[in-house]
Parts: sequence; structure tokens; C-alpha cells
Amino acid sequence: MNPDRRARKQARHRIEILEAAARAFASKGLDATTVQDIAAEAGYGAATLYSYFTGKQEIVDGLLEHLAHEMLATFEVPAPSGTAFRQRLEHLVRTQLSLADRRRGELAVFLVASQTMAVSRTRHERARAGFLSFAARMTSWVKANAAPGDLRGCPVETAALFILSALHMSFIRWAIEQSSAPLAASARTIVQLLLHGLSGPPTTEPIPSLPRSTS
Repeated sequence: MNPDRRARKQARHRIEILEAAARAFASKGLDATTVQDIAAEAGYGAATLYSYFTGKQEIVDGLLEHLAHEMLATFEVPAPSGTAFRQRLEHLVRTQLSLADRRRGELAVFLVASQTMAVSRTRHERARAGFLSFAARMTSWVKANAAPGDLRGCPVETAALFILSALHMSFIRWAIEQSSAPLAASARTIVQLLLHGLSGPPTTEPIPSLPRSTS
């Protein structure tokens, strides 16, 4: 078989296994799911699965990386041309929340697991690196899409962090409450609160930057 074709086939099989793992985790929970469960869900024998992943932990890490890649890809989804910053931001928020809707099961599993299991230094560093990567991408997006007057003097980095915070807290509430409503339906409300707060447009006073870590 052609090496490129073989590589594409292997990549496709890895994705199939990760998708199967997501279904198994959503059904049985992260801790209760075994490699045999994942193999059965994927339609593979356990021995075949081990030819793609060394074990359950590598599958978990691979699924997290796959989800992160999907979320980062939402920044590349083009908004309708000729729209203002508000419409482009709402488009981005709705795109990201729509992905969360589709991935609700596994995202909820990882959310619960992160609150209950001990966090190793390696896992902590991986989570920190993932957050910094996503924050940097959001900052780049805001910088590329916001005109000088759109942020009313708010520093780009601060605006990006507030957008991330709003998305994160919206998802946590949605997951904990197990709401049946689609999360993407809240996109317009989130953008309204981000841009205008609870009491209408902000004052013209400059907004200071948030303190930054020196580590």
C-alpha cells in the first residue's frame, strides 16, 4: 500500500477509535470504561486497538487533543462578509457552542472527571498549555476582527479573556443543570452581556488591563 494512503488509513482508524471512546465515556463514565469497552464500541478487537494506542490513558489524551483541535478550528469558520464586530463575535460564539452541543457527552464527562480526580503535574501542565493556546487564539481573533472603537478602550487580551470566561461558565452551568436546551441558543445573550453588560453601554472611561502572571 502507498505510504501516504496507509498513513491516511491509520489516521482515519485512530479518529474512529477516539469517536468510539467518546461514546463509551459518555455512556459509562470515564473511570468505568475499559479498553475492551472502547474496542467493542469501535468494532475492533482489543489487540487491534492496542496497535493504535498503548492504553486507555493515551486514548483519553488523544480524545482531549482531538476536541481541542476541533475547538481551535472554529476560529477558521468564516463569518458572513460585510458584518459588524458584534455579528462576527456572535457567529464565533454560536459556532463554538454548537460544537459543545455536539460534543456534550464527552465534554461533560471530562468536566466531572477534572473536578473529582487528582490532577498530576503532567495533566496540569497540559491543561495550562491548552488554555494558553486557546487564549492566544482568541486574542488573535479579537485583534483581527475588532475595529478601534468596538472594544471601547478595553485591551484586546482582557476582552479575549472575558469572552473565554463567558463561554466556559455558560457551558459549566449548562452541563451541571443537564439542560435539554441547545447551548448555542444562548449565543446572542452572551454577546449582549459581553458588549453591554447588565446596565447598558459602558462609560467612556478607559478600562485597565487585568493583572498578568509573572510565571
